[in-house]
Amino acid sequence: MQGAVSKTAGVVLVTNLIMMLIITLIATALFKNSYLQTKMVNHHLLQQLASQKTEQALIEARDHITTLLTDASDLSLPSQGIYPYRHELSFTNFDWSNNSELLQASNKSKYFIVYLGKHQPVADMTVSKHLFKVIAYSELSKGSSYFKQQLMTFALID
Repeated sequence: MQGAVSKTAGVVLVTNLIMMLIITLIATALFKNSYLQTKMVNHHLLQQLASQKTEQALIEARDHITTLLTDASDLSLPSQGIYPYRHELSFTNFDWSNNSELLQASNKSKYFIVYLGKHQPVADMTVSKHLFKVIAYSELSKGSSYFKQQLMTFALID
């Protein structure tokens, strides 16, 4: 009788160990899934914040362009962060860490402006339109970065 009890106790012990192993594997898988989802949400939030910072940089670029046009600055010559269309500037491998080539927004985002030219519509010769391309860049911690390009048109009465 004692042999049958120890054999039954051994089967119960093995069954309990297998059940604990299965529960541990399930808990570990759930933890990994939860951790991955948390990282994904955090990355999405960082991207949203970088996007908002880039939008703010575009607003500041618009204000800067308005100031340039109001002051009648010569836009055909390159200066810090402002380049004429025909200037030798490669956008594909642009160095965003070189602050001498960029303008910086108040929120540490960076941008540069490309002056695409002036156009006078035939219908109204008293109005001239200036076209600009603005490229803005924001970078947050952990490598989260965001680029955005926007075309801007400004109409001036001559």
